[in-house]
Amino acid sequence: LALSSSVSGGNRNSAEGESSSVLSGAQNKAVGRESAVSGGFQNTASGDTSSISGGSAINVSGISSSVSGGYGNKAEGDFTSVLGGLGKNAASSYQSVPAV
Repeated sequence: LALSSSVSGGNRNSAEGESSSVLSGAQNKAVGRESAVSGGFQNTASGDTSSISGGSAINVSGISSSVSGGYGNKAEGDFTSVLGGLGKNAASSYQSVPAV
């Protein structure tokens, strides 16, 4: 656990970023500073102040970006969001990608 970080439950979760948190799920990682993963499976939030709400195989590397769930989604641009779905990628900054 990093400074001021927390893991509330689940299985094999890790909070490596400063003030990061993982609430539940399995094999989730909150790596970015003040990043958060709410649940799901094999999700990684590596961007600072990034978040993942659930789903599986999701990666958020952009700063202040978020993915709301789904499978295999990515938010690589800064200040982006992906609202779910399958294999979506918000690669450009300030982009919002719908689930469909």
